[in-house]
Amino acid sequence: RGGMTPAQVLESATRITAEAIGFGDQIGTLIPGKLADLIVVDGDPRRDVTALSRVHAVFQGGKRVV
Repeated sequence: RGGMTPAQVLESATRITAEAIGFGDQIGTLIPGKLADLIVVDGDPRRDVTALSRVHAVFQGGKRVV
């Protein structure tokens, strides 16, 4: 609805935001050595952002918490 693709929304919420606040070297992308919390979802949120509402697992600090 805002003119962005789901992939652009995810990039804006992660990499671009991390860079904007000066933490792009630590967070925002999945690269070895960076901090990351992850969710496992049913589907590809880069194509269908509603996949983010179907969370199967949550990882924080390398440990599964849900």
